Amino acid sequence: METVGNHGMPAVYQTGDGTCGSDERAAAVCCNREKNDAPSVSREEKNRQLFLRQKKLLDLFLEKGAISRAQHDKSLHDLRKKMGMDSSV
Repeated sequence: METVGNHGMPAVYQTGDGTCGSDERAAAVCCNREKNDAPSVSREEKNRQLFLRQKKLLDLFLEKGAISRAQHDKSLHDLRKKMGMDSSV
C-alpha cells in the first residue's frame, strides 16, 4: 500500500489494484483525482460552463419568485459583462 497525504489531512491509501481506501474523505480525494485525470477542458470552456451554471441559478431564482425580473436582468447583464460573455450564450 502506498500512502498519499499532505498538510495534516488524513492519509489516503492506494491499494495495489489502484483503488483507494481509508475513510469518506479519502474516497472524495480519490474521486477528485479521477476527475483531474479526465481530459483537460480549455479555460474558455470552463468559464462558459460556469457562466451557464450561474445563469441557470438566476433563472431559478426568478422562477421561484426570489428575485424580480429587473433584478434578474441586471444580474444577468452584470454577469455577462464580468465574464465577457455575449448575449448569444
